[in-house]
Amino acid sequence: MLLGVAGAARAQALPGAWWSASSEARLALADRLAEEGATFDELYRALAAGPPRWPDAPVGRLERTRRNQDGQSFAYQLLVPKDYDPAKPHPVRVYLHGGVARRDPGRWRDPERVARPGELAVFPSAWADALWWDWSQVENLNGILADLKQEYNVDENRVYLFGVSDGATGAYYHAFKAPTVWAGFVCLIGHPAVLSNPRFASSGEIFARNLSHQALFVANATDDRLYPTRTVAPFVGLFEQVGAAVTFRDKPGDHGVAWWPEEAERIERFVAEHPRVPLPDTLDWETESVSRGNRVAWLRIDRLASEPARRDPLADDPFPHFQPAGRVRLERTGNRIALTSYNVASLTLLLAPDRLAFDRPLELVANGHPALRVTLEPSVRTLLTWAARDADRTMLFGAELEVRIAGDGSATARLKR
Repeated sequence: MLLGVAGAARAQALPGAWWSASSEARLALADRLAEEGATFDELYRALAAGPPRWPDAPVGRLERTRRNQDGQSFAYQLLVPKDYDPAKPHPVRVYLHGGVARRDPGRWRDPERVARPGELAVFPSAWADALWWDWSQVENLNGILADLKQEYNVDENRVYLFGVSDGATGAYYHAFKAPTVWAGFVCLIGHPAVLSNPRFASSGEIFARNLSHQALFVANATDDRLYPTRTVAPFVGLFEQVGAAVTFRDKPGDHGVAWWPEEAERIERFVAEHPRVPLPDTLDWETESVSRGNRVAWLRIDRLASEPARRDPLADDPFPHFQPAGRVRLERTGNRIALTSYNVASLTLLLAPDRLAFDRPLELVANGHPALRVTLEPSVRTLLTWAARDADRTMLFGAELEVRIAGDGSATARLKR
C-alpha cells in the first residue's frame, strides 16, 4: 500500500511504515523507495519528524529475547514506566551487570531499584560465552536499541550505558569500540585494564584515542580488592589527555556500590550535562579491523594501507598492540573538512544536510595536500540506506563520499551514487 501512493503523500506515509519495520525490512524498502519518485527533501523531512503517531506499546516489566545474525539468543528485561507517553521522546538507560564469568546468563538484581521515572530501562544478560567485551554484545546491544525504536519513542541523544564491576568494564569496551549510539558511559568499580588481559579475550584491540569525544562517569573504591582507585587513576588521566570528558570519583570501601545513593545526584548531573552530539565537528578514530569497530558517527575506515608505516604512537599507552592499525582525524568547519590519516588507504565520509550546505562545494583537505572541491548532490538512496541501518532521526545523511588515500597522503574522492 505504501508504494502505491504518489509524491508528497508517499513521503508523509513513510514514517509509520518505516519506523515500525526491522532494519532488514527497512533496507529492502529503501531500495524500492529510491526508485519510486519521492523527493529527497520530502523523505528527509518525514524521517526527521518520525511517525505522526507512535503506536500504543506495553508498559511495566517485560521479559524479552532477541537473536543475533548467527542465531545466538540473548534475553533481556525492559522496564517501561506506566506513564509512558508515546507522544514524546524518552531517554534510555542500559544497565550491564557484573559477574560475567559464569556459565549461565547473569541478571541485574532488583532492576526497579535503579529504573527512573520517565525513562526506559534495559537490563541485558552476559555470561562466559558472551562477555560484555565480545563483539556479539555490540551486535546485541545495538540490536536491542534498534528493536526499541520500532516500538517506543526513543530520544536518540539521551541513551546511556551503565555498568557495575564486569559491566563497567564492558561499558569501557563499548566506549572504545562502538560509541556511536551512546550519549555517555557510567562505569562503577570496573577497570579498563581487563580489556588488555589475554585471559579475558576482548574482541579487537583497544585504542585510547577513541575516547576523544566521549563522556564518562567513573567511580572506584579506595580499598577495592580487585580494582582499587589508585590503579584506575592513571587510565583516567590518559583518557582526559586524549580529550574525553571524565567525572572521576574515589569512594571508600571494598568492591561494592553501597555508596551509589550518595553519588546519585552527581550521576544525574553528569547525564543531564552530556547529551549525545550525533554529528560532532571533530573525530579521532583508530582501528585494526575494517569489519568491526571501524565506524564512528560520520566516519568509516574501509581499508588499511597494504604496507603500513610506523604506527602513530600514543605516549604511555597501556594497551598492547599486535596488528597494524589505521587512524583518521577529522575537523569540519562549515563546508571544509580537514583530514589527517595514518595507515589508511580508503575511508567513507557520511555527509549530513544539517551540518553542510549542499548548495555549495565541499572542500576536502587531506594530510596538508591541496584542497579537493566536491560538488554535493543529495541522494535518496544514501538517505534511506543509512536511515535504515541507524534508525536515528538526528543522524540522517544525504551523501556518501568515498575517499582514497595515496602513499604520499594525497587523496581522491567521489560521491557514491
